[in-house]
Order: sequence, then C-alpha cells, then structure tokens
Amino acid sequence: MELGEQVTLGERPAARAAAPSTSAGFIAGFTERGPTDDYVFCISPTDAENKLGGRLVGDPEVFDSIDAAFNEGASAVYVSRVTGDNPVAASKDFKDADEEAKVSITFSAKQVGEYGNRIKVQTITEGGKTKVVVSFDDEVVEASPADLATQAAIVAWATETSNWVNAAKGASAKLPKSQTIALAGGEAKTGTADGGNLVEALARFVKDLGPGQVSAPNFRDEEGHLALLATCILNNRRALLDDEIEATKDELVENATPLQAAPGKGARYGAYMAQWAIIPGLTQGTERTVPYSGVQMGIIARSESEGNNPNKPAAGRKRGKARWAIGLVTTWTQEEIAELDDAGVTCAILAGGVPCTFGDRTLIDQDEESRDWRSFAASRLVMAVSDLTRQVLQGFEFEQIDGKGYVFSELQGEISGRACMPFYKANALYGELPEEAFAVNTGPAVNTPQSIEQEEIKAQVAIRISPKGGLLKAEIVNVPISESL
Repeated sequence: MELGEQVTLGERPAARAAAPSTSAGFIAGFTERGPTDDYVFCISPTDAENKLGGRLVGDPEVFDSIDAAFNEGASAVYVSRVTGDNPVAASKDFKDADEEAKVSITFSAKQVGEYGNRIKVQTITEGGKTKVVVSFDDEVVEASPADLATQAAIVAWATETSNWVNAAKGASAKLPKSQTIALAGGEAKTGTADGGNLVEALARFVKDLGPGQVSAPNFRDEEGHLALLATCILNNRRALLDDEIEATKDELVENATPLQAAPGKGARYGAYMAQWAIIPGLTQGTERTVPYSGVQMGIIARSESEGNNPNKPAAGRKRGKARWAIGLVTTWTQEEIAELDDAGVTCAILAGGVPCTFGDRTLIDQDEESRDWRSFAASRLVMAVSDLTRQVLQGFEFEQIDGKGYVFSELQGEISGRACMPFYKANALYGELPEEAFAVNTGPAVNTPQSIEQEEIKAQVAIRISPKGGLLKAEIVNVPISESL
C-alpha cells in the first residue's frame, strides 16, 4: 500500500455538499569543483566560491548566475554540479626513498575536475615522520601535523581532515620521500555533458528542500528546458529558462513554442527569459554577461523579502527593477515585447537605464489552456499553496479515520487556515469573502467510502487567484475653465 502525502493540481473542484518561503534558488550546472553526489547550500557569493571554486573559463554561467542572484536579493541558493560521464579526479603517485622505489602513497584531489591539476602536494619526511603540505595555484591552503609516522596516519589525515586531497596506501610499506609533485589527469568532462547528466544533477534537489525557482544556465536547449520543467512538476518548483545570448526575437518564439506541449502540463511551471544581462566584472571597470535567470532569481527573492506575496509579480518598475545588473545585451521594441509575451517569453526593459523585468508569463498556449495559468506569479502562488497544503497533510499521517467525519473537518479547517487564509488576507485570492476566494472540500464527494476503505485521507482545494494589471489605461480630459469638473 502506498504511504505518505500527495498534492496534485486539479482542473475543476468537486461538487460541494502564513506563507512558506518560495524565494529559494536552485541552480544546476558547471562549477570548478564541488561534489557530484549531493547539492551544495550557499548563503553568499563568497560562500559559494569557497565551496564550488572560481569562475570557469569557457563556462562561467553558473558562477555568474550565483553572483547575480545574491547581489539582486537572494539569501539562499542550492547548487548541484553537472559533469560529463565518468569524470576523473587529478592524482599522482608518491614513491618511497628506496633505490628501487615503490609507490608509498597516491594522493588525489577530493573532487573531480580540472581544478585538481592546479593542486601541488609536498611531502616532507624527516626522522621517520612525514608532514603533508597542499598548495593550490602555488598558495599553501593546508598542512598536516609534522608527526605522521605511518602511511595509515597519512591516509587518515587526508580522509578525516583535509579539504583538498584524499590518500591511498601504495605497494610500499614505507613513508614517502620528501618531494613536491603536481597532481594531474583531472577532468570534469563538461564538454560531453548532456541532458541526462543534467537530470542526475536536478534529482539531488529533493522535494523536502521546499519550493523555489530552478535554473540550469549552461543548458539552454529544448532538452535542458524539458528537464527543468519535469523536475519542477515533480518537486513543486518553478523553472527559469534561458536562451542563447544573441537569440533573435524569431528564434526565441521558435524555441519557446514547442514547450507549450511539455509533458504533464509543464508549460504552467516555467518562465522563458528573453535576454542576458550585463553585470559588473570581477575587477573594477569591467563587465560580464549573464543569463537573465540569475538576475530574476534574485529579484523574486528580494520581492518576497520585502513582504510581497508570490502573486505579486517580481516585474515592473515597482518590484522588477534590478539593483546590481547594469544593462541588457539585447533590447526590444514595444511591438516585439508584445509578440514575445504572446509566445510565452518574458522580456526585460531598461527603465531609467536600469534593467527591469517586464513580463509575467508562463509558457502556456493561451488558445488551448485556461488563462488562469498565464501568470507566472499566479503559478508561483499555486506553488506556495501546494507546499503549505503538503505540510498540513504531513500532520495527519496515520491519523485515525472516525465514522463521524471529525478528522475530515479538522483537515478542512487546517488547510483553510494555514494554506489559504494567509493569501486571502494578502488579497492574493480573489473574493470579498473567504468563501468566494477559496474552498476546501473534505466531504463525502472527496472522501468516499471507497477511498476510506483504502485508508486514504483526502482534500481538494479550489482557489481563485487575483489577476494582475498588465495593460494600464487612463483617460485624460482637458476641461475648459468655464465648465464644471
């Protein structure tokens, strides 16, 4: 029998007889270093660089996106490293001092990738004891105690203490001689990484990490986009998709349109970003370019930190202006923006010379899908309600189902009060009265005798999301002074 809780999105409600944070960022892609079997949690650009390494030459998008997200307002970003198949950690054999020298210790980088080729290991052996000194780019980053008297002690230090190297005992039974050797052979194989490798990285972002925005700025093709939408469906998150830096209007429309038919109604879960942003460089007076997803990830987080509910779009001059990005690689005319918006592509404009998100669109086909799913902010509100409902359901795990329906009434009250009422009070749900804005049904139409027999406790939540003003109109009338107003 299947156990646990499930929250799904429905099309229509059955006949009736405090908001979670949605600001977390999730980024999958190429980094200089980092684990390949788990995600890394970062709280600042410096923290991310300490854990993931520096800016990759040729593939800087993740490094720059993390930088943009934090500088625009993010406070938490989860990163999952992508490599190609069978990546390799740099390593080198260290021999003993015998005339017919044998391998005493093999040192290898803690993590796979080319960065390991920049590690040097020095072994200093004197008086039957060894000290290990590790350098990166010719700067000492760590050193062992000077009293490692056995190969096992060296291995233990590397395994339990070192942040940079692992060690394995070789064929020799003796300590390594004094020597300094650069590790070699490290390779992340990012050049051969594909959608399958991205899927593996995205899978590390387990559902219990909560809702938020997900991007993969190195993967800007349909395969990557579909992988992002699929993980968002599975884990109740929303995707920020990027295209190439010089994509034209027609290319953006051509690339976004097929995603309208993404499996599982995935178009509801994504926003397609039209541009790249210009951000400050790493040295004064220089500039970098970055896919806009990183900027938007930070703007969304900042909007929420300022007290805005998810249904208030992180867009427009009030909530969508960048505070760190300094320009846009491409700009569009008003007519082009309208055409891109109709195709499900979210644009940015320059407002007083400052980049500003100027769209609130999911990828849905408006001719085939309900316009209720057109707004990306509304989709994010659904994400928030879904997560709160899941939390409520977790409190009813293995609760007894009584014959009087008390447990269903309690569940109805909990979901109403915790998952819906906060957003009604924030005017994110549309209605003069709560019953006009949302309905939680746990009655016999939902919890049937058959479902009760299957030991299921179920609820159906219907919400009416407040619309947004995309086109603002005002009529100005010049009244002669001889007439009354």
